[in-house]
Amino acid sequence: MYKSCEKNLKRGNSIFLFPEGMRSGGDKMKPFREGAFVLAKRREVPILPMVISGSSSALPEKGWIFPGKANIDITILDEISPDSFQDITSKNLALRTRDIIRAELNNKNSTPVTQKQFHNK
Repeated sequence: MYKSCEKNLKRGNSIFLFPEGMRSGGDKMKPFREGAFVLAKRREVPILPMVISGSSSALPEKGWIFPGKANIDITILDEISPDSFQDITSKNLALRTRDIIRAELNNKNSTPVTQKQFHNK
């Protein structure tokens, strides 16, 4: 996986990784694994943290049967520049990124959100 990701990053492509390693199930975050952060440091590429809420209701954790409509909220946070993490370990970078995402989740849970629904026809 690392070789494939590094090859794509070298070509200028983005990669999309879930640092928890697997679905967390609900709104609870699991500890982040270091792999994505090792890659970001090694290739000196920015990290674009994303907060995905509501996806657990769209696809059950132990199956591939979609139960119907689901409201999923995706928030793309500010980029974390490679310059800001060159002097820290990948483990600390994972912790920092997790803290950024957790802060956004906490903010979302305490602030009312206006939702718009879009439907495919």
